[in-house]
Amino acid sequence: MADDSGGAAGSAGGGEEKPGRSCMEDVLDFVACLGRGAVATGSGVKWTARYACYPIKESVVKCVDRSADYQHPYRKKEFNNLVPTFEVTTSDARLDELLHMRLAGLPLAGL
Repeated sequence: MADDSGGAAGSAGGGEEKPGRSCMEDVLDFVACLGRGAVATGSGVKWTARYACYPIKESVVKCVDRSADYQHPYRKKEFNNLVPTFEVTTSDARLDELLHMRLAGLPLAGL
């Protein structure tokens, strides 16, 4: 009877670890370290590729835009200067003074 109660208490205590458990934890730690390293390396490669390829991509896009503008000139975003324009020029010093006062938000005294 004493053997039965002692055996149950000894197996429930579990103070000792199984020898394979320590090795398994070490292997899992090693695999986790490799995984973290692979993720960090992938992020670095992605960042480097993104910033290294940007000038090349921009050159290709500009080349495609230039060839499209050459083949389809009506798609250009340029305006012809055939439209009449309107321009106001003042040669009077008093008008210039009043204009500057108005733009500065000062009251127009003397009108």
